[in-house]
Amino acid sequence: MPKISDEKKQQRKQHILQAARVCMLRDGFHATTMADICVEAGVSAGAVYVYFDGKHALVEALAADTLTAMCDALAGLDAAQSPSTTLCMLLERLFTDDGAADAKLDLHLWAEASRDARLRQHLQDAFAQVQDALQAWMAQVALPPGWTPRSAAQTLEATMLGYEVLCATGVDVDVKALQAGVRSLFDVKGEAP
Repeated sequence: MPKISDEKKQQRKQHILQAARVCMLRDGFHATTMADICVEAGVSAGAVYVYFDGKHALVEALAADTLTAMCDALAGLDAAQSPSTTLCMLLERLFTDDGAADAKLDLHLWAEASRDARLRQHLQDAFAQVQDALQAWMAQVALPPGWTPRSAAQTLEATMLGYEVLCATGVDVDVKALQAGVRSLFDVKGEAP
């Protein structure tokens, strides 16, 4: 039997992970079975277990992908942009079809983390990395008087997570109104939070 290249292995692993994502978005984590994932991916159970030792490993891999995407987005932050401009750009992405699917998956991950200590620790570590990246960025931007990089980063993250919940739960949101609120919050020249 010919040996599979590392690139091909990575492609197969990502294909299986994408199938798990589709199933879990459609049916939720608990209703999704390994058999569902195999059918969606068009592979045998043995093929899935080559890359993942079970559904929990798939969930952790999905959480890791979410963190990677967030860190990639944060790596591209421009210190010349105001926090409100950046958050408004992130909001526009969130309220697209892909963004809504990501938000829904995140909501599933957060709910599962409330029951699963290992996943909870993984997400706590992820949120800490996001906080570190946001604080480093906030230290480079002009903030309203009295704000610190830490308070601004926490406010930005909490605001974004709140918007993500609205999006994931299908709440009809006026994105332009949200953006106006964000601008007034972050560009205000008054009291710090």
